[in-house]
Amino acid sequence: MISLPTRSTPDDRFVRPSRRTYSLHPPGIIYLLTVFFIAVGGFNSQNNLLFWAFGVGIAGLLISGIVSGAPLMHLQIKRARTETVGVAEHLRLGYEIRNNGRLWPAYALRIDEVISKSARSDWMDRIPAVMAHVGPGQVSGSSTRVRACRRGVHELGRVRVSTTFPFGLIRKSLYFDLPQTVRVHPRIAELQREVKARIQPGLIYSTRSHNRAGQGDEFFALREYMPGDPMRTISWRASARKDTLVVKQHAALAPPRLWIAVEPPSADIDERSFENTIAFVASLYAQASRDQLAPGLQIAWAGMTVAPSSGSAGLDRALEALTNLQQQDATSHATATNQNDPDLIVSFSAIHAEGVLSGADTSDWAVDDIETVLMPAAHQKRSKRKSQVAISPTTTARVPA
Repeated sequence: MISLPTRSTPDDRFVRPSRRTYSLHPPGIIYLLTVFFIAVGGFNSQNNLLFWAFGVGIAGLLISGIVSGAPLMHLQIKRARTETVGVAEHLRLGYEIRNNGRLWPAYALRIDEVISKSARSDWMDRIPAVMAHVGPGQVSGSSTRVRACRRGVHELGRVRVSTTFPFGLIRKSLYFDLPQTVRVHPRIAELQREVKARIQPGLIYSTRSHNRAGQGDEFFALREYMPGDPMRTISWRASARKDTLVVKQHAALAPPRLWIAVEPPSADIDERSFENTIAFVASLYAQASRDQLAPGLQIAWAGMTVAPSSGSAGLDRALEALTNLQQQDATSHATATNQNDPDLIVSFSAIHAEGVLSGADTSDWAVDDIETVLMPAAHQKRSKRKSQVAISPTTTARVPA
């Protein structure tokens, strides 16, 4: 193993390697054993042909290390910024590699994410990206799609770029430090009809108004008359002052509020039931948003409150809060109570009080059979593993001198 000092680059988007390693590939071990037996046979028999074969074998090792090892030292890499995804969705990891060398191209590159020992290694599939060629002074891109398997805030750290070109004997690897955070929000599923019906009863419209035109009673603005506007909307006094017809617009009425509260989990709840319930809360919130409501979220035992809001912005805030939610949070705010009277109460337990919805079993609330905690493909049997490598069209650009 050879350590290299990390140096800043003129373009801070690309990172230089922090470490490099050389290791024997399994075919390389077989190759070495073959060369060793040729050498033993040559020394015992003093056969010139065997000596020539031994020399060719050693030359193959040297060529395998030099031909692809030298170009690797001129590579720099960057990873595209990742997006927030949900459990069971696919995350695109995009890379660009720049070859600062002037003579040697790099061939048959493999790009792997190296998960540190302190991080969970089972939160995504470990599928490498590949890159066929990066010429001198060029930038090439590639990507892979990996499935997010667990909810939470996860860390991407070190990236390994390796090659066994040209003979597959020695694996040459460069390691790049590219820290990045990936947020995986809970899985959102279609709710059963009976559960959807629980979202509607008992809701009344808020007295608040949106800061936009709509069908409410509160005055919003004046605008010029357009053909087709009802005569009753014309403001005659304002029209007389402006010497042209203007109509009154009213503010849009805010949608009904729906407070969703989550009961604290028990200490002995298993991970699957906990994740199922978090997915249920996210699905309830998403369905309420689709129903033109303004859902709010109260998780007193975790010290979290998401104010009622309609549209995608409110859903994003709720998913962010649920992404950060951990079972251990129940101990820090154990005695906290909800500040608002909830319209829906969700429980982590399968046995619950009247009027409380349970999310522990997905078959009780989801239309389809879903999993909220998945097993990465790397942990499954090889016979069941399917390749999901996605190689983007290689784009080439000259590096400015």
